[in-house]
Order: sequence, then C-alpha cells, then structure tokens
Amino acid sequence: MNVEFDFSFIKHEAIRGLSMQQLNLYKYMFAPDLQPQTLAIIGCIAPWGPVQPVLEMQGRFAARVLKVGMYGYMAAAV
Repeated sequence: MNVEFDFSFIKHEAIRGLSMQQLNLYKYMFAPDLQPQTLAIIGCIAPWGPVQPVLEMQGRFAARVLKVGMYGYMAAAV
C-alpha cells in the first residue's frame, strides 16, 4: 500500500510541501520549528505491525501535551 501525505493546507514553511521522509518531528508528531507547538500530526509513521495502537498512543500523548501544556518539555528535549 502506497500512502502519500499532503500538508499543503498548512501555511507554515516547516511543514508545507514536505514528504513523510523529510519531516523532522519530535515523537513523530510535533514540529520543533513551529511556534506555538500546538499542532500534532497523528499517523505520520510507518510502524512494524498494526497501526491502530500506535495512532491511539500518539493521540493520547498529543492530548496530554495540549491539555497539560508540556511545550517547554518538547523544546528542551529537541
């Protein structure tokens, strides 16, 4: 199965026009160059095995980050 990701709807240069292999995402979700870090790209990953559990964990982590406000943690880790 060949899947193409298209981020043309995003106006920021850090993400727009990039392919899946070119994206530099923290935890495969957050773009470190994007400020404020309130955009989570869920599912831009190709795991070995089932995708659904990975998507669920990414969604839970993104919700926790956005709810608790761990933006400083992400900036320090990158």
